[in-house]
Amino acid sequence: MSKMCGYSIFKNCKRTILPLVLALVSFVAFIVSNNTTHTENALKIHVENNGLKYLEKYVKFKTSRKVYQIGEKVVITIENVGDRQIKLSRTGNPEISPLAIYKIINDSKAVVVHNPRIGEIALKPGEKLSWDWDMKSFGEFVTPGEYAVGIDYNDFSLQVEGYESIGTCTSTVGVPVKSLRAPFTKFVIVEK
Repeated sequence: MSKMCGYSIFKNCKRTILPLVLALVSFVAFIVSNNTTHTENALKIHVENNGLKYLEKYVKFKTSRKVYQIGEKVVITIENVGDRQIKLSRTGNPEISPLAIYKIINDSKAVVVHNPRIGEIALKPGEKLSWDWDMKSFGEFVTPGEYAVGIDYNDFSLQVEGYESIGTCTSTVGVPVKSLRAPFTKFVIVEK
């Protein structure tokens, strides 16, 4: 009877433990293969980040002042202070530049209120480009508050000399960005 009982326990263990062991082996194999994919993706992101790092470090935005009254022209300048040529463009509409005026909602959360129609921007090292913004969004003056000018990463293409090109297409149109991403500069609009 004890031999039969021992065999029965072994048989039951085989039915419960074997599937558990197989599940564990499958789980470990999944983790290992997922880490390989993650490593490959990390390498891709690293290549892409070289261009973005250049952009964040060597492209500067400036406004002619930090405080404006409603109705004044805001003079904005973008400058390449690095040692490589850059090209910024909007892949969906070449007329509209990949730059944006953001209305800051709180802290660094913001919404795009205007995209300048200055087309592709190509800047050699040391070059700059300036343009005016009339403080209008959809034909109406914006409200007083804190604003920023920077890159609109929606449907955006970046080429940095010597680095692989970068293109993004996100679904953030009309949706507040959680955080402004460098490069950008802030300014304030007040009532007259």
